[in-house]
This record gives sequence, structure tokens and C-alpha cells, in this order.
Amino acid sequence: MMQFKFPRALVLAAIMAGTALAPLPAMAAKTELTLGAAAADIGNLDPHYSASTTDRTLVAWIFGGLVRFAPGTTDPASIEPDLAESWESSPDKLVWTFKLRKGVQFHHNYGEVTAEDVVFSLQKAADPERSAFATDYASFDKIEAVDPYTVRIT
Repeated sequence: MMQFKFPRALVLAAIMAGTALAPLPAMAAKTELTLGAAAADIGNLDPHYSASTTDRTLVAWIFGGLVRFAPGTTDPASIEPDLAESWESSPDKLVWTFKLRKGVQFHHNYGEVTAEDVVFSLQKAADPERSAFATDYASFDKIEAVDPYTVRIT
């Protein structure tokens, strides 16, 4: 069994931030939460190539998306914000605009998550040379950063 030890406050912050685990002040790191995964080995934690159930579970704990299903459901009616604080669609539902939450930080002080980061990630996900899930993004025509906190997907 693989075990990962993260401070409990760090895990809660990651869940709330919806991004890779970010360091918290030393005071918050006093309590630990141990997570276990029954797996012989971890295959790949690149979210664009992690295909096994174990890898996908761990990737879901580490990385966030624009939106997510509410915990415990896969009902599309329960989609809630994750990195995006709000979103809207054009009347024909072909263009979707996402407003990102400000202040979401990458782990290890790599800076704030911006629209350019989301564009990069979605373009990588849509590229069959760089992603095992490219067909999931085949209907995307264009992904653009409108401003530092706004992403538009056509």
C-alpha cells in the first residue's frame, strides 16, 4: 500500500483551492492526514497521461479543474466551481466563458494560476501528441485567454 502524508490543513486548503497542494504557514502544518492507496506502483501522475484507476484517483487529489462535480455525485446538474468562480455560455451554447478565482497559487511558490495556464493545459489536453485524452476535447475549436482571469472556449 502506498502512503502519502500531508498536513490535514494542507489537504483541506488544496481541496478548497482546487489546485496542486500548496504550502501553508508552519502553524497550519502541525496535524497530518495519512492517505493510502492500495496499488503496486504509481504509473503516471501527468494528468494528460494518467489512465489507470490508481493514477486517476491520485491526480484528482492533486490537480483541479475549471469546474467539478459536487462531492459524491456525477450528476451534471451538480457541477460546481473549482478554479473558475463563475461561467456563462452563449445562447447557442457553443462559446463558454470562465472567470477564474483570483489568488489561487501553484505549489512550491510557482505563482498564481492565470488564464494563460488554463489555456496551456487545455491545449495540451486537446493535442493527441501530448495527451491520452485528446479525443475528449475534439469539439473544442478555440481556447483563449481574454484577460488574466478569463478563459473562453469555443
